[in-house]
Amino acid sequence: MIELFTKNWWTFTLRGLLAIAFGILALVWPGATIAVLAIFLGIYLLLGGIFAVVAGLATSGKNSRWWTLVLEGLAGIILGLVALFFPGLTEEIIVFMVAIWAVVVGFLEISSAFQIRHEIANEVIMIISGLLAVIMGILLFVFPIGGVVSIVWIIGVFSIAFGIALILLSLRMRRTWRSIKIGDDSSSDDI
Repeated sequence: MIELFTKNWWTFTLRGLLAIAFGILALVWPGATIAVLAIFLGIYLLLGGIFAVVAGLATSGKNSRWWTLVLEGLAGIILGLVALFFPGLTEEIIVFMVAIWAVVVGFLEISSAFQIRHEIANEVIMIISGLLAVIMGILLFVFPIGGVVSIVWIIGVFSIAFGIALILLSLRMRRTWRSIKIGDDSSSDDI
């Protein structure tokens, strides 16, 4: 199971890079209109969701918890499509969409980390990324009308931190996958 999970390390790297790119765009253009933010957010959620679904489906049948990544990805795809097709939504609706998405993704990341804790070293990175998502979601629920610029800054900083955590996790997964592959290669030499 760990081989299947770590084999798809690159999907976590891509999700991390997307999150960082989105965060930088949000910080560089904090005065952007909510429609522009919705389009950026929609693209990020849609692509991140697709990568999460790919990673989850790649481990289906061999991992009993594959569905958590698929569920996380589907939530991102749905919210991404809503943000793209309805960019004129009011500020509060977009904030609550992001808050709900962040809390759901955060809990799914934490759940996944506990499921693989015996199979991958330092799953704490995955737990931290999940906690960051939950904290951002809660902050957005508590302070929904903090102004567009404040919301953009919160989302931007969170996205960069979340992206860094995902990339660190993917590097750890890649290292684990390589060690598994090296072990497989050496064991086949013994046969």
